[in-house]
Amino acid sequence: MYALKNFVISLLIYVVFVPNFVAPEDGTVYDYDAETFEQQIKEMDGNFIMFYAPWCRHCTNFQPMWTELAELVNTKESRFAIAQVDCTRHSRLCHDNAITGYPTLLYYHKNSLLPVEYKGLRDLPSLTLFLSEVFNTKTEDPDSKLPKSEVKFYSGMAHLTDHNIEKFVSKGQHFVMFYAPWCQACQRLAPVWAELAVQYAQNEYIQIGKVNCLDSEMTCKTFDIKQYPYLLWIVNGRIMGVANAETLEDLKAYVEKMLLAENHDPEKFMKKKKALPVARISEETFETFMEKDLVFVNYFAPWEETTNREQMAVRAERFSSGDHGSASAAPHPSISLVVGLTRWLKSRVHGGYKPIPTEATGGLWGRPMSNSGRPMADMMMREEIQLCAHCMQLGPLWLKLGEKYQNESRVLIADVDCVRSKPICETEKINGLPTLILYKQKKIVSVEHGARPLDSLVSLVAEHLAAPEPAPPKDEL
Repeated sequence: MYALKNFVISLLIYVVFVPNFVAPEDGTVYDYDAETFEQQIKEMDGNFIMFYAPWCRHCTNFQPMWTELAELVNTKESRFAIAQVDCTRHSRLCHDNAITGYPTLLYYHKNSLLPVEYKGLRDLPSLTLFLSEVFNTKTEDPDSKLPKSEVKFYSGMAHLTDHNIEKFVSKGQHFVMFYAPWCQACQRLAPVWAELAVQYAQNEYIQIGKVNCLDSEMTCKTFDIKQYPYLLWIVNGRIMGVANAETLEDLKAYVEKMLLAENHDPEKFMKKKKALPVARISEETFETFMEKDLVFVNYFAPWEETTNREQMAVRAERFSSGDHGSASAAPHPSISLVVGLTRWLKSRVHGGYKPIPTEATGGLWGRPMSNSGRPMADMMMREEIQLCAHCMQLGPLWLKLGEKYQNESRVLIADVDCVRSKPICETEKINGLPTLILYKQKKIVSVEHGARPLDSLVSLVAEHLAAPEPAPPKDEL
């Protein structure tokens, strides 16, 4: 009985005089003081510690994420600890660790008081990836500390740096967020961006990535990043668009608008590997697709038919006011058309139609041509605006033509979107839509304007497919 009484007294004394003992429960954030801090640095393989102050609003906002990380890491079997230090109670400990702002996140290797500061986004994927990287840095050989070009992935997200981004984005389609850890807008977007990466993780045609401009200054200078966050759409190493979206719905809508899917994949079409009936040709794939013996191309514009004048006005006002990503981004080829629609609608409200000067709109792309050869601006007098109806009508017919030759290795049925691939249409001197051009061994053998019956199109292809190759010219004696 006496021994039991002494044990209880000793236990109470220990609890009273060691108030910040590390909690053994799973999933809790451990609270460190000077004594437990030193003890855990010696015992644990790694300690990831948040130095904070209770009055700090950023600390309060970040606390749920820190707790969620602790729930993943702080188990009884774990050799790592997620912890925190209240700098209003342990000011000496914070001073010794050079804490000058809150929250500060430091990772300590075992038996080391030289921490690695975390400067990334405050979202769960970034935090867990950091833990993995910082532990591997400690366990790798000295020679392995050289810069690596390998891209690390976490939950569908590509983590890009100065050492790996150039090769990685040189092929394929990429949606990349450039950010700075201190940027509050970046911190708000971080969980949304992480969710976007998860949703497209299994899509073979798109890769979601991010670049920390604090750690990869050279990359951000190369891409001329002057604001955060900055969202770039990159195709085969070329910037093809700048997104201005904050919600998951808006980001997904942008991806679906920009994404070049299976019908843009030259390898599948050239080898007839489960290809769709019609190939979509872009600037990057034009030369590759032209390797076929016969290439029949439909040059079109995907303008929509609408009777909602108010909806059109809203969209037009948005683009004309510059709300299309960034002022530094190259304007979309159809912006001048939308500006024209805005001016037209305004003129209708204030009375009278005022034509847009040709020099102010830039030729074909400022005044798009209808299938009849008339400028589109001249067709805007109608209450119901119908842009390139023949392009839309030709679509199903062109699909049937593609199905007809889907298994013919010498023939490729394709189309070119003259809004998204403006340079191709300018090079090919397209001045009316739709325009159908048949290429034979990269040379134009037929040009048609407007739609034709399916039988007529099939006969045209069959005629040139069966025609013998022209004999090479003989040398004159």
